[in-house]
Amino acid sequence: MKKINYKKIFIKFASKIGSNYKFVLLILSFLISGIILFIGFDFRGERYYTWSMLLICLITFGIMFFVILNSGNSKKFQTAFLIGTIIISFSTGALVNPVESGLDFYFDQPVIQETQKIVENDPNGIWVIEGNIFIDEILPVGARTLNSVNTYPNMETWSLLDPQNESYEVYNRYAHIPIILQNTEPTNFKLVDDHNEIFILTLNTEDLEKLNISYILTPNEIEHLSNNNLTFTKIYEDQNSNRIYKISYK
Repeated sequence: MKKINYKKIFIKFASKIGSNYKFVLLILSFLISGIILFIGFDFRGERYYTWSMLLICLITFGIMFFVILNSGNSKKFQTAFLIGTIIISFSTGALVNPVESGLDFYFDQPVIQETQKIVENDPNGIWVIEGNIFIDEILPVGARTLNSVNTYPNMETWSLLDPQNESYEVYNRYAHIPIILQNTEPTNFKLVDDHNEIFILTLNTEDLEKLNISYILTPNEIEHLSNNNLTFTKIYEDQNSNRIYKISYK
């Protein structure tokens, strides 16, 4: 049986690669680009671009990788790399520039204008935002918002709802905090985000007085949550069903 000369085969294979190294680099460039783009294509279950965008990015970045790997002392490839970098920088910069400029778009929103009027008359009132609307957007007009993003945990406030610190591991973190108002179960904290940045506060209306809450901004009708101890009075509603309620305690 004839013995296979692996060394000879390897040398022959390496020789072929050496003579066609640019083709190999081209394949390698598109392979690297494809792996990176496909990993990001369905990131955390969300797609940030379409298949057509993916194809355009694959071609663009594949060529750019190829140019980078071949640049060396070649003036031709160095020039191509410079031109490609300028084009990509310009394109990405143009895509991320905001459609709106200035602050008029923000302050012209009717619900923001109404919130500002309320804050001017009651600057110490504490607000709760129910749902995912305007959680941080009313801060610029001075509204003291209970569930704005907690860069640091508000231990003093959360201890009013959890005196035994049973949910300490949930709220002791940087967090986004959606609130659900209800009157059927005890107040509870629930960590829902895989990366530990979101917890839901299911807040029983009986606990609102503990927190000294004055106003609720919500997309929902909540008059039915009124009881013998407190009343929700709707004081504003816009065409997008953004509603503001004032709470009266008895």
